[in-house]
Amino acid sequence: MSLDETYEALNHFARALARFDEQVRVGRAQIRERHDAIDAIWTDSLRRQYDQAIESLDKQLAEYADSHSERFEAFLDAKLSQLRSYLHGE
Repeated sequence: MSLDETYEALNHFARALARFDEQVRVGRAQIRERHDAIDAIWTDSLRRQYDQAIESLDKQLAEYADSHSERFEAFLDAKLSQLRSYLHGE
């Protein structure tokens, strides 16, 4: 694979990652909205199990969305910039 092909592949991956990260943020907000909507009407023992599971999921999604995703995107942007500079002298 040439460096030009590497650049294109990395650029494609960076765009796909940005779309994925946005979907994670939107999905997390939708999950919270739906959770809040059932909050007052679902009170049985299964609800406690659900709350534990959703809390764990939300914690993991928050950690990714609020920290990891930005670092991953910044890392890819830096690599793309370095490669673009190398290839095109920019």
